[in-house]
Amino acid sequence: KTARWTMSKIERDFYDTATMKIEEYAYDRDLNERFLLAQSQRLLASSLASAYRHWGERSGYLTLDEEDEGTPSKLAGPLVAALGEVCDDRAVLAALEASDTKFERLSEWLGTIRKQDPEQKVIIFSSFRRTIDYLATRLAREGHAVMQLHGGIKVDRQETIAHFADAPGGTILLTSE
Repeated sequence: KTARWTMSKIERDFYDTATMKIEEYAYDRDLNERFLLAQSQRLLASSLASAYRHWGERSGYLTLDEEDEGTPSKLAGPLVAALGEVCDDRAVLAALEASDTKFERLSEWLGTIRKQDPEQKVIIFSSFRRTIDYLATRLAREGHAVMQLHGGIKVDRQETIAHFADAPGGTILLTSE
């Protein structure tokens, strides 16, 4: 069953701004905007806050670690650099995280499952590591036991699966696999 949710104003504004930035980027370079929108909008749909943080940090426009201010850890591609121009405000990131309607809907759903069957384990899939990391942090803050499984995790895949199988009821596995 697909859970529906409605974006808040700040979420809708960011979604529309990022979409327009991608379309502008494509138009300026005579590229097919639909091709560029496909992957970018998948990240937006996965988590607006994660997309904002990812594009802002990768481009160097949004620095969250004062020690590394102004020096992105990896060189951004030209589209990410363009998106970083609209992902440069810590206050907007904080607002996106505070009014994350998709996360609120997920949290409500998990609460319902927990009430119906506290021993039920849950597996949540995402194509994006950034979204998985974001959800892990948010869910842990809410008191959920969370495990992650994706290519960036150093623990052996089978070991993680075995730990999840042995984990107590209510544990959530966030995975891209």
